Amino acid sequence: MHEFEKGTNFVKHLGEGVQDFKRKTCQNHEEHKGDIEIKKGLYENTCTGEMFVELNGQGLSTFPWQNFKDAKNLVYIYLSDNHIKQIDGAMFAAFPNLKYLDLRDNELNSFPKEVLNHPNLNTILLDGNEITELPLELGSLSNLRGLFIHGNPITFPSNEILELNKHDLINYFRRCWKEQTHEVPLHEPAKKKMSTNYSKLKTFKPIEDVGKFVSRKMKSRDVVDQILADSVLKKIEKQNNILQKKKQLSEELMKLQEALDSVPRKPIPSSTMDTASIREMMASRIEEIKAVTKFTDLL
Repeated sequence: MHEFEKGTNFVKHLGEGVQDFKRKTCQNHEEHKGDIEIKKGLYENTCTGEMFVELNGQGLSTFPWQNFKDAKNLVYIYLSDNHIKQIDGAMFAAFPNLKYLDLRDNELNSFPKEVLNHPNLNTILLDGNEITELPLELGSLSNLRGLFIHGNPITFPSNEILELNKHDLINYFRRCWKEQTHEVPLHEPAKKKMSTNYSKLKTFKPIEDVGKFVSRKMKSRDVVDQILADSVLKKIEKQNNILQKKKQLSEELMKLQEALDSVPRKPIPSSTMDTASIREMMASRIEEIKAVTKFTDLL
């Protein structure tokens, strides 16, 4: 499969938690351009200055984060395929620049509440663990864009919540955190949004009379009235098509942005996927969508 096709499939399966991308994280580190090993398991990208820990498949029962506490610019942590049962919450304060945390396929039964208000963490991969309940503190992460939790015996949130897309799932946690409760209604955001939009529409009364206006003109025997009615109908149809297109573009833009936030900015060790090309492809498409959306605003 070509790299472009892999990138396309990545976007296509976004709703499933970027499964293809995640399963290709490396088992053993291989040298990559710009990466140098500082100490065992710790690497630095000489181009960006970003550091990452790569300890996938090392048989670890704990993560010795104290060994890396001097790496203040630690951005990525790869710990998949180990036997880690618990994560020391103190590490989140030690690594304020952390953005990407991969803990897939371990033996975790919980996730630390000390993640509270972490300033940069945007992607957390917890697939294939033994977690039964996720902490409300996840809702305090203002930059969180990707939360992957498949393959866990989770009782909170409920299965109904877990079936939401990543964007709605993260918003659910944010609502729970704001209300400090596990009992936030599933559909409350939609109701609030509908109510807000409806209140705005009520102030725009002329829209309600367009139908009557067109109907009256169409029934008229005056040719000018009929032409006017036909013109109004065509404009309404055109406007509806534009609004529908903008809605589709907006949904695609949201999904692409979520996917882009989930792709590391640096190459993944031993992965055959060209993350830089994928990011470039997604960023290009995002700019295209923004340009088209801006153009439709002028119509």
